[in-house]
Amino acid sequence: MSEKPVLRTVELLESWQRKSRISQRAHYFVARRLVRRNCLIGVPAVILSGALGSGLLVTTQTSLSVHWRIGAGIAGVAAAVLTAIQMSANLFGAAERHRSTGAHFDSLSREIEQSLAVCPLSEEIPLQTVELIRKELDSLSERAPALAPELLEERRSSSVSEVNRTRRYEDSPFNTTSS
Repeated sequence: MSEKPVLRTVELLESWQRKSRISQRAHYFVARRLVRRNCLIGVPAVILSGALGSGLLVTTQTSLSVHWRIGAGIAGVAAAVLTAIQMSANLFGAAERHRSTGAHFDSLSREIEQSLAVCPLSEEIPLQTVELIRKELDSLSERAPALAPELLEERRSSSVSEVNRTRRYEDSPFNTTSS
């Protein structure tokens, strides 16, 4: 008689764990992408600013042609625009929010995994544990940065075996071995 609720509770927790892993991977993916975008904007801004700064030292000793001065002016404007875009987009801050949310989903997945490991199929998982996990999932989902629905669907469509085989930090934005 008690077998059916136990199996349904276990299935529910396994489903929540799969969804948490999918969300974790999606947030880590977005964090990596935002860090790359931040670099794509920031590195050229730094290079242009550095070149202009050293160019000013040279111009104090020699006079440059009009073409070089116009080029330096355009480079200065480009550096200012890139820096303004980088500052207003706050890509690094957004990446950190996604990374942090991914870490929270990872932690929740481990908590679910522990709950499933502690209670074998012959025992019932306490309702308090299930309620606590559900509340944590709800709270995390409410405060998590938004993800594009197609990104979640893409992550969801990957095979369940792949999600279960994946090591916890494989999709971390700080893992240099993943692409």
